[in-house]
Amino acid sequence: GDDFFRGGDVKSAINAYSAALDIDDEFAPCLSNRSACYLRLGQFEDCRSDCTAALALYTQEMKSGDSGNDRTNMKKTIAKLQLRRGAASCHMGLYADAKSDYDSARIDLNGSHGNGIDELVAQIDRDREILEKLAEMDAVKRRGDAAFAEGELTEAMSLYTEALTQV
Repeated sequence: GDDFFRGGDVKSAINAYSAALDIDDEFAPCLSNRSACYLRLGQFEDCRSDCTAALALYTQEMKSGDSGNDRTNMKKTIAKLQLRRGAASCHMGLYADAKSDYDSARIDLNGSHGNGIDELVAQIDRDREILEKLAEMDAVKRRGDAAFAEGELTEAMSLYTEALTQV
């Protein structure tokens, strides 16, 4: 699966990861990697599902203390899954879910440094600002939709214009 993914054959990677998961449905790295494939293909619900399953497994491993991985790498892996699920949620217009995942990733990485974590935290902060604007824009757009549905076209136009200026 990893070789297919690196080679850009995302569909074959999904097939390979799925075959591995047929053997062991709790192999978190395959769930994680397959979620990245789904995100790349725009299969956002499948991405969210795999991220959620992988997060449950990694979180359980972290709590048990039986992880062969060091805690910093495990935190980074969990944060990446939260961010990936957040990105999929954002694409689906589920901004509250996306913000929750981004916030959780940020909290989980708080106090960790090195191994690319500082850069990841900075990116989370930048992306979180954009996500906040998207959520605000969506709220105004929804108000515009309601006005349009009520036949209040001038109000709807005003709200749609307001939503566009929030970009």
